[in-house]
Amino acid sequence: MLGIFGNYNIIRIHTIAVNGSASGLSKTSQFDNGASVTVVDNKMTVLSPKNATVQIVNVNGVAVAQTDVNGEATFEIARSGMYIVRLTSDNQVSTKKVIVQ
Repeated sequence: MLGIFGNYNIIRIHTIAVNGSASGLSKTSQFDNGASVTVVDNKMTVLSPKNATVQIVNVNGVAVAQTDVNGEATFEIARSGMYIVRLTSDNQVSTKKVIVQ
């Protein structure tokens, strides 16, 4: 039954779990294209060596932030929960699941 659903892309999702209540606690995860996402307290920083678009989506599917980045972009995380960080660069999409507790 291979191919019944047509063309589709497989997106690998990696998870970062961070306890936001611990001051200074951080966790960094690398994207496949050399970019990275770091969470410290209530700030999420995305570093990208190339021009990219970063979108942060909450569990309800609502985009809570989106910006173009070439270097560094920092986002305030309003509350604990799960977020999807989507990085689009050179027609490639990389995704990370970030859990802030």
